[in-house]
Amino acid sequence: MATAPPPFRSDRLSTKSRGGSVDFAPGRKMAVNPQYPLLETFYDDGHRGKILEERTQILRPLRPRTHNPLVWDDRYTEFIRRSGFLPLARLVQGRLPMMDGAALTALVDRWRPETHSFHLPAGEMTVTLEDVAMILGLPIDGRAVTGNISPAGWRDRVGLLLGVRPPDPPEGTKDRKTTGVSFGWISQHFGHPPPPGAADGVIQRHARAWLWHLVGGFLFPDGSGNTLSWMWLDILSQQWEVVAAYSWGSATLAWLYRQMCEACRRTGDSSSLGGCCYLLQVWMWERIPVGRPDRGPPGDWGFNDEGSLPTVAFLWKNILNVYGNPMRRYIDYSNELDCLLDSHVTWTPYRRDEIDEMELSPVCTEHSELWRANLPLICFFLVEYHLPCRVMRQFGYLQACPVEHVSTSQELHNIDRRSQRGSKNWEQ
Repeated sequence: MATAPPPFRSDRLSTKSRGGSVDFAPGRKMAVNPQYPLLETFYDDGHRGKILEERTQILRPLRPRTHNPLVWDDRYTEFIRRSGFLPLARLVQGRLPMMDGAALTALVDRWRPETHSFHLPAGEMTVTLEDVAMILGLPIDGRAVTGNISPAGWRDRVGLLLGVRPPDPPEGTKDRKTTGVSFGWISQHFGHPPPPGAADGVIQRHARAWLWHLVGGFLFPDGSGNTLSWMWLDILSQQWEVVAAYSWGSATLAWLYRQMCEACRRTGDSSSLGGCCYLLQVWMWERIPVGRPDRGPPGDWGFNDEGSLPTVAFLWKNILNVYGNPMRRYIDYSNELDCLLDSHVTWTPYRRDEIDEMELSPVCTEHSELWRANLPLICFFLVEYHLPCRVMRQFGYLQACPVEHVSTSQELHNIDRRSQRGSKNWEQ
């Protein structure tokens, strides 16, 4: 494990810039860090933590990419329940808490792609399948969220599914929207529920648009955060019960891992953090007292229909949002993380009385036998390793040391949609 960088002092940093994100050049040979054999110099190149250590650039907080869901209508309930997303849908129906970009950035600065964990003075920590299940209430077992990715005719597929076809680009101009629709377009056409007395087919189309927006804008946003990808449509257009058969929880974690692997090497002033930032934010609040807001009692759950039970995230419903200068808070959070001791960390937050007294959604613990499994997480073209063997204290076990090292593979990190254009059957 790497030692923590020196305290982050803005008055001791130079203003020399090293540019934006680093090119992940395929075929580049891995070299072990001469000081910390666990780490790879390939990832040190441009890593935010390395820049903080060397004090070669003033880094600014990343911008978390997350979108509040579309307006909810109770007529969607039956369809969203059949899709397996009702626990999460109930959780996010109201407005989401403000994402604390300064705190999340200070944490991501300490993320290492080699181990898929945060390297902190208290030890390694990471987001696991347990956290996904307990916080979001998403299934972590089932079919892999993958399949064929073909951009051809994606506007026609949107039209068939939702009844509204996105417009073609003006004749003679280059199509700049090849990855999906803008969030403004989906809000314009489906930002309001269907009218009273609408036919069942119309309600279902609005429910699928609501789910598409939740999946693409809340669970799987990328670093740009401006486009709702058509990539999810082939799965979301299936029968509602088939949609529920996919392992959405493991895919969400794979996507978050990849986004953090990229964000920890983004150094531009306007760089962003993709992935489910809400999951990362609640994970941080539950375990680390850095940037943790005050919270009041969550109140009554308020839903009595089948399948509507809360997750751990419901406990953070009523919080006092943190305000103030983001740069100042970023510096403070970084210094606090550098002083974090193991006694400051809540290693097993889900074993407290407050949670034992809750009636949690059954999805939270349905596949608990997978929480400590070392396995690959799949999300279309992404394969990211889940390595709970590195963070056994998060499960109440003694951490073995040294841990058997499993490389997360530069080759796998090189695979993305930019480098693999065209139609790809990723399931095959």
